[in-house]
Amino acid sequence: MKSGGRQPRRTVVALILVIILAFFLEACQTKESTLSVAVPTRTVASPISSSTRTVTPARTITPSRTTIPPKTATATLHPTQTRTSTFTTTSSPTITLDPNIAPTLLPISIGLIERGPQDQKRVALTFDACEVPGQPAGFDDAIVGVLNDKMARATFFLGGLWMENHPDATRMLGANPRFEMGNHSYSHPDFTSLSGEEMVWELKQTQDIAWRLTGRQPAVFRFPAGKYNDTALEIVAGYGLRAIQWDVVTGDPDPNITAEMILETVKARVNNGSIIIMHVNGRGWHTAEALPEVIDWLRSQGYALVTVSELLGEGK
Repeated sequence: MKSGGRQPRRTVVALILVIILAFFLEACQTKESTLSVAVPTRTVASPISSSTRTVTPARTITPSRTTIPPKTATATLHPTQTRTSTFTTTSSPTITLDPNIAPTLLPISIGLIERGPQDQKRVALTFDACEVPGQPAGFDDAIVGVLNDKMARATFFLGGLWMENHPDATRMLGANPRFEMGNHSYSHPDFTSLSGEEMVWELKQTQDIAWRLTGRQPAVFRFPAGKYNDTALEIVAGYGLRAIQWDVVTGDPDPNITAEMILETVKARVNNGSIIIMHVNGRGWHTAEALPEVIDWLRSQGYALVTVSELLGEGK
Protein backbone atom coordinates (compact mmCIF):
# COMPACT_ATOMS: atom_id res chain seq x y z
CA MET A 1 0.00 0.00 0.00
CA LYS A 2 2.90 2.38 0.82
CA SER A 3 4.74 1.56 -2.40
CA GLY A 4 1.59 2.13 -4.45
CA GLY A 5 1.08 5.57 -2.88
CA ARG A 6 4.56 6.71 -3.60
CA GLN A 7 4.24 5.80 -7.30
CA PRO A 8 1.51 8.33 -8.07
CA ARG A 9 3.42 11.01 -6.17
CA ARG A 10 6.53 10.35 -8.30
CA THR A 11 4.44 10.62 -11.42
CA VAL A 12 3.02 13.97 -10.31
CA VAL A 13 6.50 15.29 -9.47
CA ALA A 14 7.87 14.15 -12.84
CA LEU A 15 4.95 15.80 -14.62
CA ILE A 16 5.62 19.06 -12.74
CA LEU A 17 9.30 18.89 -13.70
CA VAL A 18 8.41 18.33 -17.37
CA ILE A 19 6.09 21.34 -17.27
CA ILE A 20 8.78 23.49 -15.63
CA LEU A 21 11.34 22.30 -18.19
CA ALA A 22 8.96 23.11 -21.05
CA PHE A 23 8.42 26.63 -19.72
CA PHE A 24 12.17 27.04 -19.37
CA LEU A 25 12.84 25.93 -22.96
CA GLU A 26 10.11 28.23 -24.26
CA ALA A 27 11.61 31.12 -22.33
CA CYS A 28 15.07 30.41 -23.76
CA GLN A 29 13.76 30.24 -27.30
CA THR A 30 11.86 33.51 -26.89
CA LYS A 31 15.01 35.20 -25.59
CA GLU A 32 17.00 33.90 -28.57
CA SER A 33 14.42 35.18 -31.03
CA THR A 34 14.54 38.61 -29.41
CA LEU A 35 18.32 38.73 -29.53
CA SER A 36 18.50 37.62 -33.16
CA VAL A 37 17.77 41.11 -34.37
CA ALA A 38 20.98 42.49 -32.88
CA VAL A 39 23.16 39.36 -33.02
CA PRO A 40 23.61 37.54 -36.35
CA THR A 41 24.32 34.10 -34.80
CA ARG A 42 24.29 32.62 -31.34
CA THR A 43 25.27 29.24 -29.85
CA VAL A 44 22.85 27.94 -27.21
CA ALA A 45 23.29 24.87 -25.01
CA SER A 46 20.39 22.52 -25.16
CA PRO A 47 18.94 21.65 -21.78
CA ILE A 48 17.87 18.28 -23.15
CA SER A 49 21.30 16.99 -24.14
CA SER A 50 24.92 17.89 -23.66
CA SER A 51 25.33 18.69 -27.42
CA THR A 52 25.16 22.27 -28.69
CA ARG A 53 23.18 23.73 -31.63
CA THR A 54 23.59 26.90 -33.63
CA VAL A 55 20.51 29.05 -34.01
CA THR A 56 20.52 31.27 -37.09
CA PRO A 57 17.84 33.94 -37.18
CA ALA A 58 15.39 33.75 -40.08
CA ARG A 59 15.93 37.44 -40.94
CA THR A 60 18.78 39.75 -40.18
CA ILE A 61 17.93 43.48 -40.27
CA THR A 62 20.85 45.56 -41.45
CA PRO A 63 20.75 49.33 -42.12
CA SER A 64 20.44 49.94 -45.87
CA ARG A 65 23.23 52.49 -45.95
CA THR A 66 25.82 49.81 -45.27
CA THR A 67 24.73 47.44 -48.06
CA ILE A 68 26.41 49.54 -50.87
CA PRO A 69 29.77 51.10 -50.14
CA PRO A 70 29.64 54.86 -50.81
CA LYS A 71 32.53 54.65 -53.25
CA THR A 72 30.75 52.04 -55.38
CA ALA A 73 27.52 54.02 -55.42
CA THR A 74 29.34 57.14 -56.64
CA ALA A 75 31.03 55.30 -59.47
CA THR A 76 27.86 53.57 -60.62
CA LEU A 77 25.51 56.54 -60.47
CA HIS A 78 27.88 59.34 -61.44
CA PRO A 79 25.67 62.10 -62.93
CA THR A 80 28.15 62.93 -65.69
CA GLN A 81 28.12 59.35 -66.91
CA THR A 82 24.34 59.29 -66.96
CA ARG A 83 24.13 62.56 -68.96
CA THR A 84 26.72 61.40 -71.47
CA SER A 85 24.89 58.12 -72.06
CA THR A 86 21.57 59.88 -72.53
CA PHE A 87 23.05 62.39 -75.03
CA THR A 88 24.67 59.67 -77.07
CA THR A 89 21.53 57.59 -77.46
CA THR A 90 19.17 60.49 -78.21
CA SER A 91 21.36 62.73 -80.42
CA SER A 92 20.28 63.33 -84.03
CA PRO A 93 22.05 61.37 -86.76
CA THR A 94 24.73 63.17 -88.77
CA ILE A 95 23.57 64.24 -92.21
CA THR A 96 26.17 63.68 -94.92
CA LEU A 97 25.76 65.82 -98.05
CA ASP A 98 26.51 64.35 -101.46
CA PRO A 99 29.44 66.36 -102.92
CA ASN A 100 28.05 65.86 -106.44
CA ILE A 101 24.38 66.74 -105.88
CA ALA A 102 23.29 70.15 -104.63
CA PRO A 103 20.89 70.16 -101.64
CA THR A 104 17.27 70.82 -102.55
CA LEU A 105 16.07 74.37 -101.92
CA LEU A 106 12.61 75.06 -100.57
CA PRO A 107 10.06 76.44 -103.06
CA ILE A 108 9.43 80.19 -102.98
CA SER A 109 6.71 82.49 -104.25
CA ILE A 110 6.53 83.06 -108.00
CA GLY A 111 7.95 86.35 -109.19
CA LEU A 112 10.30 88.21 -111.51
CA ILE A 113 12.67 90.83 -110.11
CA GLU A 114 14.00 93.66 -112.27
CA ARG A 115 15.05 95.99 -109.46
CA GLY A 116 15.59 95.85 -105.71
CA PRO A 117 14.01 98.05 -103.02
CA GLN A 118 14.33 101.75 -103.77
CA ASP A 119 14.46 103.04 -100.20
CA GLN A 120 18.26 102.79 -100.02
CA LYS A 121 21.11 103.86 -102.31
CA ARG A 122 22.30 100.38 -103.19
CA VAL A 123 23.19 98.89 -106.57
CA ALA A 124 24.02 95.36 -107.74
CA LEU A 125 26.68 94.81 -110.40
CA THR A 126 25.96 91.55 -112.23
CA PHE A 127 28.03 89.65 -114.81
CA ASP A 128 26.82 86.81 -117.05
CA ALA A 129 29.06 83.90 -118.06
CA CYS A 130 27.12 81.88 -120.60
CA GLU A 131 28.17 79.37 -123.23
CA VAL A 132 26.25 77.68 -126.01
CA PRO A 133 27.16 74.15 -127.18
CA GLY A 134 29.56 74.37 -130.13
CA GLN A 135 30.39 78.02 -129.36
CA PRO A 136 33.13 78.16 -126.71
CA ALA A 137 33.20 81.26 -124.55
CA GLY A 138 36.10 82.82 -122.67
CA PHE A 139 36.74 84.38 -119.26
CA ASP A 140 37.67 88.02 -118.74
CA ASP A 141 39.76 87.85 -115.59
CA ALA A 142 40.55 91.55 -115.90
CA ILE A 143 37.00 92.25 -114.70
CA VAL A 144 37.63 90.17 -111.58
CA GLY A 145 40.92 92.04 -111.09
CA VAL A 146 39.12 95.39 -111.09
CA LEU A 147 36.49 94.15 -108.63
CA ASN A 148 39.20 92.87 -106.30
CA ASP A 149 41.23 96.09 -106.55
CA LYS A 150 38.13 98.14 -105.76
CA MET A 151 36.93 95.70 -103.07
CA ALA A 152 33.58 95.69 -104.87
CA ARG A 153 30.84 93.15 -104.34
CA ALA A 154 29.18 91.55 -107.37
CA THR A 155 27.00 88.67 -108.59
CA PHE A 156 28.07 86.26 -111.34
CA PHE A 157 25.38 84.34 -113.25
CA LEU A 158 27.23 81.24 -114.46
CA GLY A 159 26.10 78.75 -117.06
CA GLY A 160 26.60 75.05 -116.36
CA LEU A 161 28.44 74.36 -119.61
CA TRP A 162 30.63 77.42 -119.05
CA MET A 163 31.55 76.18 -115.55
CA GLU A 164 32.44 72.72 -116.89
CA ASN A 165 34.80 74.33 -119.41
CA HIS A 166 36.20 76.84 -116.89
CA PRO A 167 36.49 74.90 -113.60
CA ASP A 168 39.43 76.91 -112.24
CA ALA A 169 37.71 80.23 -112.88
CA THR A 170 34.55 78.86 -111.30
CA ARG A 171 36.40 77.77 -108.17
CA MET A 172 38.10 81.15 -107.96
CA LEU A 173 34.79 83.00 -108.17
CA GLY A 174 33.19 80.65 -105.65
CA ALA A 175 36.03 81.14 -103.18
CA ASN A 176 35.70 84.94 -103.12
CA PRO A 177 33.51 86.04 -100.17
CA ARG A 178 32.52 89.25 -101.98
CA PHE A 179 31.02 87.39 -104.93
CA GLU A 180 27.63 85.72 -105.20
CA MET A 181 27.04 82.88 -107.67
CA GLY A 182 23.86 82.76 -109.73
CA ASN A 183 22.38 80.07 -112.00
CA HIS A 184 22.27 80.99 -115.71
CA SER A 185 21.01 77.60 -117.04
CA TYR A 186 23.26 74.91 -118.46
CA SER A 187 23.28 75.50 -122.25
CA HIS A 188 21.76 79.01 -122.51
CA PRO A 189 18.54 77.95 -124.31
CA ASP A 190 15.39 79.94 -124.95
CA PHE A 191 13.21 78.90 -122.01
CA THR A 192 10.01 79.75 -123.88
CA SER A 193 10.75 76.85 -126.25
CA LEU A 194 11.47 74.22 -123.56
CA SER A 195 9.19 71.70 -121.88
CA GLY A 196 8.87 71.71 -118.11
CA GLU A 197 11.15 68.66 -117.85
CA GLU A 198 13.81 70.35 -119.97
CA MET A 199 13.66 73.46 -117.79
CA VAL A 200 14.15 71.39 -114.66
CA TRP A 201 17.13 69.64 -116.26
CA GLU A 202 18.76 72.98 -117.14
CA LEU A 203 18.34 74.21 -113.58
CA LYS A 204 19.43 71.04 -111.82
CA GLN A 205 22.51 70.42 -113.96
CA THR A 206 23.78 73.92 -113.25
CA GLN A 207 23.06 73.72 -109.52
CA ASP A 208 24.91 70.41 -109.25
CA ILE A 209 27.95 71.65 -111.21
CA ALA A 210 28.27 74.77 -109.07
CA TRP A 211 27.95 72.66 -105.91
CA ARG A 212 30.49 70.11 -107.11
CA LEU A 213 33.10 72.72 -108.06
CA THR A 214 32.67 75.23 -105.23
CA GLY A 215 30.63 73.68 -102.42
CA ARG A 216 28.12 76.53 -102.92
CA GLN A 217 24.86 76.61 -104.79
CA PRO A 218 23.04 79.58 -106.32
CA ALA A 219 19.88 81.04 -104.83
CA VAL A 220 19.20 83.35 -107.80
CA PHE A 221 18.60 82.60 -111.47
CA ARG A 222 18.74 84.62 -114.68
CA PHE A 223 16.87 83.53 -117.81
CA PRO A 224 19.06 83.29 -120.91
CA ALA A 225 18.49 86.46 -122.96
CA GLY A 226 15.82 87.33 -120.39
CA LYS A 227 13.20 85.14 -122.12
CA TYR A 228 10.56 83.41 -119.99
CA ASN A 229 6.89 82.40 -119.75
CA ASP A 230 4.52 81.56 -116.92
CA THR A 231 5.62 77.92 -116.82
CA ALA A 232 9.26 78.96 -116.58
CA LEU A 233 8.53 81.34 -113.70
CA GLU A 234 6.61 78.62 -111.87
CA ILE A 235 9.34 76.02 -112.27
CA VAL A 236 12.14 78.39 -111.24
CA ALA A 237 10.25 79.36 -108.07
CA GLY A 238 9.43 75.72 -107.37
CA TYR A 239 13.15 75.01 -107.51
CA GLY A 240 13.76 77.63 -104.81
CA LEU A 241 15.43 80.18 -107.10
CA ARG A 242 14.61 83.88 -107.46
CA ALA A 243 14.26 84.97 -111.09
CA ILE A 244 16.47 88.05 -111.63
CA GLN A 245 16.34 90.38 -114.61
CA TRP A 246 17.86 93.90 -114.73
CA ASP A 247 16.92 97.53 -115.22
CA VAL A 248 20.23 98.90 -116.55
CA VAL A 249 21.52 97.37 -119.81
CA THR A 250 25.11 98.37 -120.61
CA GLY A 251 25.10 96.74 -124.06
CA ASP A 252 28.67 95.51 -123.52
CA PRO A 253 28.35 92.46 -125.89
CA ASP A 254 28.34 94.95 -128.75
CA PRO A 255 31.93 95.73 -129.80
CA ASN A 256 30.79 99.18 -130.92
CA ILE A 257 29.79 100.13 -127.36
CA THR A 258 32.85 101.89 -125.95
CA ALA A 259 33.91 102.20 -122.30
CA GLU A 260 32.76 105.86 -122.33
CA MET A 261 29.34 104.82 -123.63
CA ILE A 262 28.99 102.15 -120.90
CA LEU A 263 29.77 104.74 -118.22
CA GLU A 264 27.27 107.26 -119.69
CA THR A 265 24.57 104.59 -119.83
CA VAL A 266 25.05 103.80 -116.15
CA LYS A 267 24.97 107.49 -115.21
CA ALA A 268 21.75 108.02 -117.14
CA ARG A 269 19.82 104.95 -115.98
CA VAL A 270 20.97 103.91 -112.53
CA ASN A 271 18.73 104.49 -109.54
CA ASN A 272 18.21 103.15 -106.04
CA GLY A 273 17.97 99.35 -106.19
CA SER A 274 19.24 99.09 -109.77
CA ILE A 275 20.56 95.82 -111.19
CA ILE A 276 23.21 96.43 -113.86
CA ILE A 277 23.93 93.69 -116.42
CA MET A 278 27.36 93.10 -117.96
CA HIS A 279 29.31 90.09 -119.25
CA VAL A 280 32.46 88.30 -118.06
CA ASN A 281 32.66 85.52 -120.69
CA GLY A 282 34.80 87.44 -123.18
CA ARG A 283 31.74 88.99 -124.82
CA GLY A 284 31.97 92.24 -122.86
CA TRP A 285 34.26 94.00 -125.25
CA HIS A 286 35.03 97.11 -123.20
CA THR A 287 33.63 96.11 -119.82
CA ALA A 288 36.96 95.77 -117.98
CA GLU A 289 38.03 99.15 -119.34
CA ALA A 290 34.84 100.90 -118.22
CA LEU A 291 34.42 99.16 -114.86
CA PRO A 292 36.88 101.21 -112.72
CA GLU A 293 35.18 104.47 -113.66
CA VAL A 294 31.72 102.94 -113.25
CA ILE A 295 32.55 101.84 -109.70
CA ASP A 296 34.18 105.14 -108.77
CA TRP A 297 31.25 107.18 -110.10
CA LEU A 298 28.62 105.05 -108.34
CA ARG A 299 30.42 105.41 -105.03
CA SER A 300 30.84 109.14 -105.55
CA GLN A 301 27.04 109.34 -105.81
CA GLY A 302 26.63 107.51 -102.50
CA TYR A 303 25.70 104.12 -103.91
CA ALA A 304 26.78 101.00 -102.03
CA LEU A 305 27.72 98.03 -104.20
CA VAL A 306 26.04 94.83 -102.99
CA THR A 307 25.20 91.36 -104.29
CA VAL A 308 21.72 90.67 -105.66
CA SER A 309 20.68 88.71 -102.57
CA GLU A 310 21.94 91.52 -100.33
CA LEU A 311 20.00 94.01 -102.48
CA LEU A 312 16.86 91.94 -101.81
CA GLY A 313 17.62 91.87 -98.09
CA GLU A 314 18.40 88.15 -97.99
CA GLY A 315 22.16 88.08 -97.35
CA LYS A 316 24.57 86.68 -99.88
